[in-house]
Amino acid sequence: MIEIANSAGDVVKFIYACPSWIVVKGAILHDTFSTIGGAEKLMICLAKAVGADIITGQASDEVVAVLEAQGVNIVRLGEPINEPILRTRVTIKRFSECDFQGKYDFFIFSGIHSLHAADKHKPSIWYCHHPDKGLHYPVQSTLFIKLKQAVSKRAPILRQMADAFRIIRNSKLKGLRELIRNFKALRFFKNVESDKSFVNCVTAIVVNSKYTANSVKGIFGRESVVVYPGIDTQKYSCKNPQNFWLSVNRIERHKRIMMQIKAFADLPDEHLIIVGAKGDDASFNGILDRLPENVTYKGAVSEEELAELYAGCRGFITTAIDEDFGMTVIEALASGKYVIAPQSGGYVETVLPSVGKLVPQMTAKTLAQAIKEDIPTDSALRMARAKEFDLSVFVNGMKKVIECIRAR
Repeated sequence: MIEIANSAGDVVKFIYACPSWIVVKGAILHDTFSTIGGAEKLMICLAKAVGADIITGQASDEVVAVLEAQGVNIVRLGEPINEPILRTRVTIKRFSECDFQGKYDFFIFSGIHSLHAADKHKPSIWYCHHPDKGLHYPVQSTLFIKLKQAVSKRAPILRQMADAFRIIRNSKLKGLRELIRNFKALRFFKNVESDKSFVNCVTAIVVNSKYTANSVKGIFGRESVVVYPGIDTQKYSCKNPQNFWLSVNRIERHKRIMMQIKAFADLPDEHLIIVGAKGDDASFNGILDRLPENVTYKGAVSEEELAELYAGCRGFITTAIDEDFGMTVIEALASGKYVIAPQSGGYVETVLPSVGKLVPQMTAKTLAQAIKEDIPTDSALRMARAKEFDLSVFVNGMKKVIECIRAR
């Protein structure tokens, strides 16, 4: 039995009796392939497994090559744009204007920007990797409430702006930081109100963890189905550990790479290798030019080189705050490696005490302490845990949901 929420948020239950997979043609609409991440890897694997085309706002040839997307038909809605803010606006516009209804039997939306095409493409699934990280501002100050009321009025935009500035002028702010904090919260409110209309257009919502399901319920008021992401566990192997720890992530602030660097600065006998493409924050990327001698940044690497690094590392560390799932953890476990992760987000669902260590309220100091602890040698147990998140399990779960939305 599987539960799917309809557009009103009501949970609909479907019961299967020997379900069979009928060959149909689907399309996966993914925001962009500008960087390499777990979401991009997962959608390429899903497209291959179900024979779907991929429609994307833009795609870098270098990223597509690293993702081993041979055999997948990738439809680019436009040329690549490097400037982050402009890229977001243009990507949303491209999806809002595209129309592939009638050319495919089902649609899967991946990311938040692709949802701007949800009103024209049915039946559909939104695979939510994470709600917008920039939207998590639990501000309920008096100023925020007044601003929210001002921009919620059915009035011209100039009138809304004038009311907002009047409220700010009459408020007693403690500083610029408080003003910025309230405006970020206001952006969260406005984005959610805009995104809700598109979220309500999809037939079903699928999420990558129970943690994400709770976020979607809290932000959008919709129920969802948990189908954990998967990897091809056969691509990974375990070799005798060398004297280095491995960290694999995009170089972004919420990944807290600086925490890793500080921890290893206090551990001169340990060595850390960081793998991952740089993000859009050029100022933050500057930290990679001032690394301790025992920390190496390799940038983006091929899937073959990454698998070798996993196989040979002593252990794997991640410091991302409230990660919704964390594909790299599963890749490390498939390589038989011990995992150290924060006790938060989706890591709580994947990293059991038998395969790794969850660190409460992780800091550079507590991370260093965890690294110095003895590592259990049972690699077989860790590899067995990874098989619970094999790609085949993910694909079978997605096929069931696809059958459901097509039967409605």
